[in-house]
Amino acid sequence: METNENKKKEIILAILGGFFLLILVIGAAYSYYQVVANNNTSTTTITGSSQLVGQVTLTTNISALKLNITLEMMNGSNVNTTYYATESGVPVTTPTEGSGIYTLATASITESEVPVDCSYSYDISATTSKTITDGSDANYKVVITESNGTETTYTLNQILSGVTHTGKIKKLAYGTNQTIKIKAYVTNTESIQNDLSGNTIAISITPKSGDSGFSCDTTLDVATAAEELIASGELWSSGLEGDGYRYTGSGAYNSETTPNNFICFGTSDATECKNNEAKYMYRIIGVFEGTDGNQHLKLISLKQLGAYKWNVDYATDVAWENSDMYKGLNGSYFLTNTTYDYLQNNTWLNKIEDWTWSAVNTKTWSDSGPNYFSGVNTQQMYLHEMNRSGKTSSVGVWTTPSAKIGLMYASDYQMSLGSSSLSYTGSSNASTLKTGWMHQSNNDTTSRSYEWTLSRYGGYSGTFIACYVSSDGAVGNGIVHNTDGARPVFHLTSDARISGGNGEYTNPYILE
Repeated sequence: METNENKKKEIILAILGGFFLLILVIGAAYSYYQVVANNNTSTTTITGSSQLVGQVTLTTNISALKLNITLEMMNGSNVNTTYYATESGVPVTTPTEGSGIYTLATASITESEVPVDCSYSYDISATTSKTITDGSDANYKVVITESNGTETTYTLNQILSGVTHTGKIKKLAYGTNQTIKIKAYVTNTESIQNDLSGNTIAISITPKSGDSGFSCDTTLDVATAAEELIASGELWSSGLEGDGYRYTGSGAYNSETTPNNFICFGTSDATECKNNEAKYMYRIIGVFEGTDGNQHLKLISLKQLGAYKWNVDYATDVAWENSDMYKGLNGSYFLTNTTYDYLQNNTWLNKIEDWTWSAVNTKTWSDSGPNYFSGVNTQQMYLHEMNRSGKTSSVGVWTTPSAKIGLMYASDYQMSLGSSSLSYTGSSNASTLKTGWMHQSNNDTTSRSYEWTLSRYGGYSGTFIACYVSSDGAVGNGIVHNTDGARPVFHLTSDARISGGNGEYTNPYILE
């Protein structure tokens, strides 16, 4: 029978030898590296293949990362204690480097005129000297942290079955370094201290079969602006049929509560953009799918162009594409206006999509149809304007004219406060809607405190009416020959990419 003294044998848990053993074969198409427990090697540089530009290196930053657990550490009095791996192998409960995150490797580029995107892909596997049967392997964690902060967590159970980890280092530029980080830890539980007694765990990491393990390219899966913003998690999706992803929030454009959706258009110089906001500064309404099936950023100018009539002739019911506002936005008001000289430059003009605008000629008022000013909520407004299956009426014609420039929909404005706004009506919730980031008072009212939308109202007593956003926050209606503010709205082409900035007012996104 085993004695109590024998039961107190030391548990050595080699969780992770946190370094790469480099094996480079001259002429080979790939580099090989692995992580095993208690291995000592002084070679710590991996040189990956680099297509098109520069010389990229991946250098490990730790000589070893391991964890030796004693029986005393794993007894019942220390239940729920978490021990982190260290380079010395002596576990700590309060790690000194980034909550137990160690820099596993640093990628750098020695020469390049343009940023490159790098990828690394490897298989992670493990062996144990003793079979684990009680599920305690779930307490063992290995966490890979990408350069953008994304974390991927693996349990020992997953690694025993074999997993492939693929990571990306985006926009690696000359003179900069990007890191790959890792942490390893085990949490003491009543089950793990019994089942892992005397066990040794070895982890190995090898490049995915047929892959170089680390490679870089100037065109390697570069995310579009739409993909990047959707992936950020900062946009809200209403879930309504055909809707996209929207920025939501409240407050003035230079306040802390407003969303970080500022973007420069017409210049790649952030200083010039901020110094001439009326010309260059825009805000991103959201990301929406076009008729081409691709995702596009939808922008609205921060500042009003000026004050204009929706249509001079108020006694004739004209379609949007025949209105003075449509002609002006796509002509002398904006698109051909020399104030916005960058629009005469094909480099910038070609970044604007020829957009198919939905439902612009349906009416928002009739005896039998939806009345935006009498109980129609934001959700119904959106479905009506987008000609979706849940629309409240078939009054009017849902035409889809194509043009580069338009205005915001009334539903765009009301959805700027997110999910809570879906039940709002423009008349009953005006004061709340006014706090939304899209209201003109939170951006600009230098031309007019009332602002036109693209949405039509229809005919009433011989005069024709369009929808506006009023100074008090309500969606209202005005005779089309009234003079109100206008901010151009347009969609970027789907291949638009962001090269800098973080969307804050003081650090707006910059387009490539």
